[in-house]
Parts: sequence; structure tokens; C-alpha cells
Amino acid sequence: MPDTASFSLARAPAYRPRPMIRKRAMAQRMNGARPERRHAGPAGCRAGWWCPPAAFARALNTGTTGEGAELVGQATDAFAGALRAATVAGRAGATLLTGLRGDVSVPTITAGAAAEWIAEGAPATGQTPTMARGVIEPKTVAATVAVSRRLLLQAEPAVAQLVAADLVAALGAEIDAAALGASGDAAAPNGLRQALDAAKTPFSAATPSGANMLALESAVLAANVPEADVAFVMGPVMAETLKATELLAGSGCRMIFQDGKVVDRPALVTPAMPASEIIAGGWRDLVIAQWGGIDMRLDRATGAATDTLTLRAFADVGFLVRRTGSFAYGVAP
Repeated sequence: MPDTASFSLARAPAYRPRPMIRKRAMAQRMNGARPERRHAGPAGCRAGWWCPPAAFARALNTGTTGEGAELVGQATDAFAGALRAATVAGRAGATLLTGLRGDVSVPTITAGAAAEWIAEGAPATGQTPTMARGVIEPKTVAATVAVSRRLLLQAEPAVAQLVAADLVAALGAEIDAAALGASGDAAAPNGLRQALDAAKTPFSAATPSGANMLALESAVLAANVPEADVAFVMGPVMAETLKATELLAGSGCRMIFQDGKVVDRPALVTPAMPASEIIAGGWRDLVIAQWGGIDMRLDRATGAATDTLTLRAFADVGFLVRRTGSFAYGVAP
């Protein structure tokens, strides 16, 4: 596994594998250096170089305010990263499949066996379960950053960690939004909202009631989703509304969204969700598949005239809803 703590954006492009690499690496370590490795990465990773999961989202240089000028060596205390949408699908309980190679086939029993009581000596009635099979194909999400030579020379070591952390968050937020079906990018694969579109439940009022939330919960439990798996996911606007709405109107007791829960079920908030929508469900039936890790490409040709390095990151993911009945999708007018 790569050493994510000491990974350096500045050192990685300079690495060149040669026959004497072990001796050189040993000499560098004796001198206190930490040479970056052309890490093998996941099985099937193409030629190039592989680094700890990170995606790059913008160009950086030392001369432009907001694009790297703030990173030139000065006395600093701490860096503040960009605010990103919280990733919620995994925390809600979605099934994560990693280290994949070919397309993934996920079998599902849509109608299972039924038990029956029979009289002594009477034959049991046979029943064949109804099976379905869903296939997940990888789709590629990519991001790019251009880094000037001067920034690499002048930036403090902590900058690499700052950029990497920010880019991991950016890529994770986009994958999370796509899994929910709320990416906003027309090229993104279909996610949960698209799978549930035909079964969404319209609320009668712009402000959902406690009865609406109980109805969503009831629909999920009626599909035999284990109680421990049920959670709600919504956007900040919906969360604000439910935190200001009583569970039982006029009771003066508790709000619909209180103490991190909606009707005693975990509730998660992400800006990726539209303001008027809320989804309750057994989230393990949302499958997020990832092929390999983060595949990095170093482009020296594009910015050769200005000695700018362009880094491109690629990740391959796909989504599948195994049982749409495990979710209830509410929409306010």
C-alpha cells in the first residue's frame, strides 16, 4: 500500500524507474529523502503512475491569486480546504464493491419462496423463486489540474497533502451525487433517483408533515427492509424545514427532524439532493461499484512551452439499485 501521508505531488513527476532504482532509493533514504514510487496500483492498472486516491479539479500557479499564489513559501499555521458536499450514500449503508475488473452481474430474488402449513401426510406445494439479474458497467469520471513549475519549486510540502485531500473530497462528492442520481452532469450514469422516478410519492403540501415521513418509513418496512437498515437522505433545505416542523402539529413536543433522526431513523443531509425531495430506504440495496483505484496520467507535452505539468485522474464506477421497493421517494410540490 502507498504511503499516503508522505506522498508528494512535487516529487512524483520527477520519478523515473531505472535498473539501479533500488540502490538509488536506498541512497536517497540514507540521506533522509522519500522517493515516490511508480506504484503498481490495482490489478489491470494501465501504464502510467498510480497514487493514493485523489482527483484534480483546477489549475494551480504561483502568480494568480486563488490559483496557487497563496501557497508560495511563507510562514503558515494551517490550510483550509474548500467546502465540499458531504458524502452520504456510503454512510447511509450503500453496498460498496471494489477491486473489480469485468462487468458486474448482481442477481436478485424478486419473489422468494413462501412457507405454508400442511396437514399430516399432505404434500408441500413447490414454489420457484423469481430471479432477476442486474449488470453494472463502469463509467469514467475524470478531473485535471495544471501545476506550474514555479509552484512545484516554491510550494511548501503541506500543499501536496492539501491538494490531495481537497481533490479526494471533490471526486468523492461527485461519485456520491451520481449514486443518488443527483449529479447534474448529463454524462453521469443513472443513479437512485432515476431508478425510483416512476414510484415517487408527491406530498400534498410544500411543507411535509410528520404523517408524510411515517408513510415513507411504513412503505420501506412493508417491503421487509430490516429496521436497522432504514435511513433518510435529504438536502439542507428539506432538513431545515423538517427541523422547524412538529411531528404532531400543535403538540408542542418534538420536531420531525431532531437529534439527527427523522421519526427515530438516522437522517443524513447532502447538498446533492434537490431541495424538495427526501428518500427513505434500506440503503444496502444501492450498489456502488468501483473498478481499480485512481488512475493518474502525467502530461508534460500540453504545457511544455511554459514548463507546466498537467495531471489527469480517472476513476471508473457504476451503480445499481437491486430492489426499488427498498426505497420510498417523497417529493414536495
